[in-house]
Amino acid sequence: MSRLRGILFDFHETLISADRWMAMETGSIATEILQQLGVWGAQPPVDQRRVVEGLHATLRAISRDTGVEYPADKIAHLALEALGMEGGFDEAEIARAVEALFRSYLPDVTIKDGVREALRTLKERGYRLGIVSNVAYAPFLAWTLEDHGLRAYFEGIVTSAEVGLRKPRGEIFAAALAALGLAPREATYVGNDYLKDVVGARLAGLWAVWVPGPAAKDYRAYTAVRPNAVAGRFSLVPDLIDRMQVAQKVVS
Repeated sequence: MSRLRGILFDFHETLISADRWMAMETGSIATEILQQLGVWGAQPPVDQRRVVEGLHATLRAISRDTGVEYPADKIAHLALEALGMEGGFDEAEIARAVEALFRSYLPDVTIKDGVREALRTLKERGYRLGIVSNVAYAPFLAWTLEDHGLRAYFEGIVTSAEVGLRKPRGEIFAAALAALGLAPREATYVGNDYLKDVVGARLAGLWAVWVPGPAAKDYRAYTAVRPNAVAGRFSLVPDLIDRMQVAQKVVS
């Protein structure tokens, strides 16, 4: 077996918490981009809002069933098209509106307990660190990490917005491994979501550490795919990974 060299992390509810931002990403992103563009004021027309919300619900269903990601700029174009306004804004205007929207959510972010210390420990022990995240706008991750002094820990950040596919699709894990020059069995994935993080990583050939929060759903009764370790809190991750490293050596 290969030696564990890299640790990849989920972002939301693993490294950070940001409930308002996630609610926007999963629910109101199309509406809020149009508001940033000045299409609507604070109270969108009911009929237009219904059209845009229906569009976003369809996009979410496609993403759920296929793993295809719709980046924020694509969502903006589709929403404008649905309202018959596709030619009304150029790429620069859309880019500025998307950036302004996501920057407005930066104050909502808090770092999860134990993350700073664990990242420092893992880095000191020689592991290479990266992030794999389902997110509609990649710069939000870098801004968040920079604002909280964590960006330097990570050699690579791979997002579904850039890859075009979401976890648990194996392609996004493969893209992150390629970015760090790692084979699947040289990496462990750490995340809070059993299906996207544990099952996704294990099916992609990585090891997996599950860090379930209070709201995490446990699917162990319904699947034979298991994490290699379970951490009751994030501060336990470094020692669990070291134990996995020892277990690999014993097996090999």
